[in-house]
Amino acid sequence: MHRLPLRVTVVKHEAMAVRRSRQRIVGAEEFDGDALDAIHTPAPDERLLAFEDVTRASHLLEVCVECGSEDERGLGRDLMADPLSPAEQG
Repeated sequence: MHRLPLRVTVVKHEAMAVRRSRQRIVGAEEFDGDALDAIHTPAPDERLLAFEDVTRASHLLEVCVECGSEDERGLGRDLMADPLSPAEQG
């Protein structure tokens, strides 16, 4: 016995029930997920600036490890091994 058509029908009916329930809760207007993503996605120039900041910080860490005093080398190695400070971890 082939049960795939039955499963397709059941899943379709469940999806329609979920949609009706959502429309009762949030309204019947169409949901535009792309517009929501656009609100939270940084503009290309902001992304480029963030990338440049990360690149610059990475280069400075490498310089600390290679050329700095013993304390700077230790700090640079620590930051490269675990980039989150204790305040950011907790």
